Amino acid sequence: MRNAQDRRGGGFREEARVASPSSSLSGDRVDTGDSHSSDPAALGRYRDDIVASVRALEILQQVGSTEPQSLARMADHAERLGALLLSLQEPSFAARFNGLALAIYLSLAKAQPGYAVRASSQLNALCLSLDRAARTTDEERHSTAFDLARLSAAGKAAFRAASHLSLWAAAAFEGGDLTLAIVLARRTVVYCDLFPERIDDPAFSSVREENLRRAAAWSATLGPGVSIPAALREQDRRLWSITGQQLTGLVAELPQRGFPSSDVYTLGKALAGSGLYPARDCEYRCLPRMPQIFVTYTWSDNFVDLQVAVRSTLSFLEGLIREARPELDASVVEQLVNKKLGFWIDFVFIDQSARQLVEEVREVLPQVIAAADAHFVLSETAMLRSWCCYEVALFNQRAPLHLSPGEAGLRSFVGRSKSLNYQTFAQTEASHPEDKRTIEGAIVDLLPGGMTAFDALMMQASLLSDAFVSPGFAQPKAAIEGVRQSIDRWLAL
Repeated sequence: MRNAQDRRGGGFREEARVASPSSSLSGDRVDTGDSHSSDPAALGRYRDDIVASVRALEILQQVGSTEPQSLARMADHAERLGALLLSLQEPSFAARFNGLALAIYLSLAKAQPGYAVRASSQLNALCLSLDRAARTTDEERHSTAFDLARLSAAGKAAFRAASHLSLWAAAAFEGGDLTLAIVLARRTVVYCDLFPERIDDPAFSSVREENLRRAAAWSATLGPGVSIPAALREQDRRLWSITGQQLTGLVAELPQRGFPSSDVYTLGKALAGSGLYPARDCEYRCLPRMPQIFVTYTWSDNFVDLQVAVRSTLSFLEGLIREARPELDASVVEQLVNKKLGFWIDFVFIDQSARQLVEEVREVLPQVIAAADAHFVLSETAMLRSWCCYEVALFNQRAPLHLSPGEAGLRSFVGRSKSLNYQTFAQTEASHPEDKRTIEGAIVDLLPGGMTAFDALMMQASLLSDAFVSPGFAQPKAAIEGVRQSIDRWLAL
């Protein structure tokens, strides 16, 4: 949630004071059931802000001013309400206010482009709310402790929001991202269905029916697999994977949802702040199965550049497979590499707003790395980062392949390094000291040979990444052989 309880501007309180005290949103109507919205602590934190924001929004709507300043205040209150209501597990009402804020910001952005950033942020919030609303059962709906009629009246239908979702769906379809196009068409329908009072509105009805038809037609074209079965949703999403094609789609989608091109440090903070967890909130991009490929990189890398590096990795893999299996049709290999092989990328599968460091180090990473058949180190500074070195060690602790005497047994493909070579784990760095301490403990406890064996392996990997030793990608024979031995298993996916 976006610090909603702390955003108490002067205008907010001034508007709240002039609102009528006789029409309270709360009072004796508090639901004492089992829903999160009836949790006393949550209600106690957010009740005053919700009441005050609704009152302020009502006043602004009654005044009906079209001045940019008034519209911006209206959007700000709607944005705040959307965040608060979603935090109280009221996604349907949250979506009403997200859509209202989005529509206003889109209108303001025409004259003041700076509002486009706020619009993108609200588009992301609207998508989160609509997806959760679509999964909410009838029994769970309308359990709020607040006046439903009053919330509904304040959270007015915004045709501009529905139209924006619909246009995005069409653009995704034209751009070849059929998966996203279907999801957006469905979101458009869910948004329109939040407003049964607009059933006779020709514009709303038309956009709803158009997107119902789109979703059905596009789904038939794509075939099964757009939605993940409910039973699989209960699995640990940290153990899922994503194809190269869908990673490209996700990286293209993130800027639309308010996450501009940046290094992964910045992206991680933004994901945590917004509550977006790609494996959950963009599950249509993901595969509910373990990865075949594990990627090591540093968070100083730009996430768009990372996706480009992954695409280059796919081309490299495609070449290895064709060399090993020349009888395979080129289209089969292309389909395998781009649409079937699952990659594991940490910012996709680790929820940045709910980190569990010890589990990630001692359970999640060992499991996903043990499942992977190939490992690529894509960053030039990886050998100086604690997390990266730990990932290399985890992948290479598996039983060695039978190689000729004197051949390096490293099973990772290692990108060229332009940094100083690895010396000892003590010289590696982590953004948080606790991370490095936790990783060091895991190295001693989990890896055969402990720190001594770890240092020896890292020195070998660092040597192979040296530009004088391996100009370009280091391709140890053990790594190539690992790919060759995995081809038949991959073809069976």
